[in-house]
Amino acid sequence: MVLIQKLLNITYTPNKQTTNIVYKDKDGQTIKTDKVDGKTDKTIPVDPTKDVPAGWKIIPDQKIPETVKVTPDGVPTVVVKIEHKTITVTPETPEGDIPTGKVSGDPSKTYPAMESITKTPTRTITVIKPDGSKLEIKQTVEFTRTATFDEVTGAVTYSDWKFAKSTAKGGKSQWDAYTPQAISGYTMHIEQKVGDKTTTISSIVAADVTEATGNVTITVTYVPITPGGGEGGGDDIIPGKPSKPDDHKPGVPDKTPDKPIIENPDDTEIDTTPKDQDLESGPAAIKGYKETNAPLHEDMNNAAPVRGNNSISPKGADTYAETNAPTKAASVESEEKGGKHVLPQTGEKENTAGIFGILAMVLGFFGLADRKKKKDE
Repeated sequence: MVLIQKLLNITYTPNKQTTNIVYKDKDGQTIKTDKVDGKTDKTIPVDPTKDVPAGWKIIPDQKIPETVKVTPDGVPTVVVKIEHKTITVTPETPEGDIPTGKVSGDPSKTYPAMESITKTPTRTITVIKPDGSKLEIKQTVEFTRTATFDEVTGAVTYSDWKFAKSTAKGGKSQWDAYTPQAISGYTMHIEQKVGDKTTTISSIVAADVTEATGNVTITVTYVPITPGGGEGGGDDIIPGKPSKPDDHKPGVPDKTPDKPIIENPDDTEIDTTPKDQDLESGPAAIKGYKETNAPLHEDMNNAAPVRGNNSISPKGADTYAETNAPTKAASVESEEKGGKHVLPQTGEKENTAGIFGILAMVLGFFGLADRKKKKDE
């Protein structure tokens, strides 16, 4: 029996195997799984950074193998921890770099409009001088924060406000005190407006400022001091310009002025009381003469009862001046004996002449006074 030996060549081919690169969030939830093919006993390179899900980023400081070896028992799964990618916007960020539109990690969402990330509480002081010129002082304190956009959810979060800079001395977070210029002849009036509320304040003091502080407007005006010492509401008093005289009108003379006393050349005072003036106060005294109430006519004896001391009746008032004329030294009887012509007591012509004489004297006096006044002028 002849034995025939046959040689067999056996060849082993490595099996093709697949491994997974799993991206998980910080809570362990799988976000994405990528497959990597390899063969048994072969080394597979791993580069998880190439296929990180949109809107996500790999959490730093984790050990991720750069390669994995396929064994007959399979290929170990590569787990990569990832987190939401964000974009932080600061006051210096160019406007074109601020996220808008669709959210990269979820195109079904849209980024919201970003709120302000700067605040500058401002106190504006406007000084209006009497000549109309204005001086404006702006006191500012600036606060900033950042805005962070989530590229997965589209949410925006903001940091706390921080003091950045100010116009105050020493760079403090405050508005410095301010003292407006004092102007002679004027009183300062200071009004402060915060929101819709306006109040009067006595001075402009320093004030601490936070990001919550609202804008403040202060207006300083000047009120002229009147000659009386108080604040006036009239025309402004401008230095170098004569002020208007006080608005004091001369007093209106009484409609019934005191009766004038006219002195004649012989120093005899003559009463010029009008006929319609109340004469109950009695006749005026005439210097150098004795008062008598004798009637001018016989029919005046019982014309009217005496109403009081030195009172005369209306009828007697018409001839009061004549009755009180100076009495002659001699009596009527003596004159008759001397052969002089005596008018009867009832003679109207003599009485009329006496009245005309007095009127002529009064008119002459006023004429002299008028000429003297014109001469003085």
